[in-house]
Amino acid sequence: MPTLLHITVSPRGNQSISRRLSDAAVEAWKESNPEGRVIERDLAKTPLTFVNLDWIAGAFSPPEYHTENHKKALALSNELVSELLESDEIILATPMYNFSIPAALKAWIDHVVRAGKTFRYKADGTPEGLLAGTGKKVLVIVASGGSYPEGYFGILGDSESHVLPWIDRLKRFEQLNPELVVPGHGHLGGPELIASYRAYFELARRRVDELRAAGELPEADIIERVTAELLDLHPDWQNQNWARKAVSDLSWPARA
Repeated sequence: MPTLLHITVSPRGNQSISRRLSDAAVEAWKESNPEGRVIERDLAKTPLTFVNLDWIAGAFSPPEYHTENHKKALALSNELVSELLESDEIILATPMYNFSIPAALKAWIDHVVRAGKTFRYKADGTPEGLLAGTGKKVLVIVASGGSYPEGYFGILGDSESHVLPWIDRLKRFEQLNPELVVPGHGHLGGPELIASYRAYFELARRRVDELRAAGELPEADIIERVTAELLDLHPDWQNQNWARKAVSDLSWPARA
């Protein structure tokens, strides 16, 4: 039975754009995996602890030497690591705060980057991810209030953004390979802008599904066709690389 780990970060509940986008991705995954199981991890509601002396001492010592304080400090970390290891696919949705990730997501990363569990140090001292070869798919959804049409929603191509390095950390340490990012930006423009972007996302998904059903084009050509269609619709889509990646990422849940 396939298992999806759905991680949400924003404290804004139903008003959160990243949550709305990830909810849509989860629903698409459920349609493709009717017998699947979804693990919901809401970091806005999880009483997250932070790395402290007992956590460090426990994480870098054998279990037989753990004191009660070590066990208490590692309890949440063990739970989060277990969820990560159990999952076959992961959908992570987060806002961008002050050009970086929220503290809750940073805390989650600190808890799941565990020596001996998700990575190990090789003889030369360099880290090696222990999740390589597991085939886990990772979809990362990032939303921001500002618009970054010349970059990638302030994530790629923007020297002031510090979101991507944390995503890369998961790639380097755990070998999760989170290469898919579905962005949502410009939401300071109000509900009208939110609605318009949702319409563009839905159009992209619908057109990809239509072209796949027709069976006349290979996957790469489908992405290029829908990208070209989006480029004609709205000035924010005039960055071709951004539009192409958005279309490719938005089509991913249908291929789950």
